[in-house]
Amino acid sequence: MDPLLFLGPLGLAAGVNLYLTVFVTGLLVRLGWVAEFVPDSLGTLGSWPVLVASALLAVVEFAADKVPYVDSTWDVIHTFIRPLGAMLIALNVLPDGNPAVTTVLTLLTGAGALTSHTSKAGLRALVNTSPEPFSNIALSITEDLSVIGLMMLAFQHPWVAAAIAVVVTIVLIIFLIWLYRFARRTVGGLKRFLRSGRRQAQEPGPTVAIPPSGDRR
Repeated sequence: MDPLLFLGPLGLAAGVNLYLTVFVTGLLVRLGWVAEFVPDSLGTLGSWPVLVASALLAVVEFAADKVPYVDSTWDVIHTFIRPLGAMLIALNVLPDGNPAVTTVLTLLTGAGALTSHTSKAGLRALVNTSPEPFSNIALSITEDLSVIGLMMLAFQHPWVAAAIAVVVTIVLIIFLIWLYRFARRTVGGLKRFLRSGRRQAQEPGPTVAIPPSGDRR
């Protein structure tokens, strides 16, 4: 497997669920299902300490990711963890070569992870406004299955997985642009509403003329 083809799916999956990405990759390596495609440097992910640690963390994330608002808090905590984790794996995947090229590819992998992470966090924030929890749970399960499927595809059909990663990343960038504009409009509308409320509170009310007591009937 060309390591360059692995970086796209890796960054995309790690940005959604880093621990599940590490566990699935390590498990596939450990079982030898994709041994002919796996770089020797990925063997570390198949070691028992990494498998156990990633499995435990994946279980914790599986539970936290199904609870509204807890999932958003978890995403905030992992804003730096997921991209950095993807970059560390990328360093193990890339062969020894030009340090400048390795640095650029590692940064691009981290950027891809940050893109998918930010998109996930933004989408979860929108879904959490719904009073029912079922859409949140369904979205979380879909994300988990997507990570598993993408990583398995990355070993079996790396070109297909790389192409999917590129297309999905472009879609996510478009989504983030829309989300940014939506957030700006929402914040702008809220500011205008608050300013309008303050102006109404500061304006004096209508003056009612009270006739002299002698003119009252």
